[in-house]
Amino acid sequence: MTKDIFKILMGIMGEFMGLFDKFKKKANENTNFESNASKGFKFLDKLIHSRAKEISLDCDIELKLELLNNEEKAYLEGIPLNVDNLVIDGNGHSIDAKGKARIFN
Repeated sequence: MTKDIFKILMGIMGEFMGLFDKFKKKANENTNFESNASKGFKFLDKLIHSRAKEISLDCDIELKLELLNNEEKAYLEGIPLNVDNLVIDGNGHSIDAKGKARIFN
């Protein structure tokens, strides 16, 4: 009887490890998700005012309207563009104020 229980437990363990391996593989496939996720106006504002002469976007920029991360009020008049000779290369990405604010001021 002990051998039977052991065999059952080993079978369950094997199935669990198989599922774990599948999960691990799926997680590894999604490692670049965060770098491609959209970022907010605050992120772009920091880039613009970082003293860089050229900014190359690697993601879309969206005005964040979430409850705990609401940028609408802070950027209603847009991101201040008080920097000389700045080049922003969008690399095909978009900047979206969602009709709630200006993009630049």
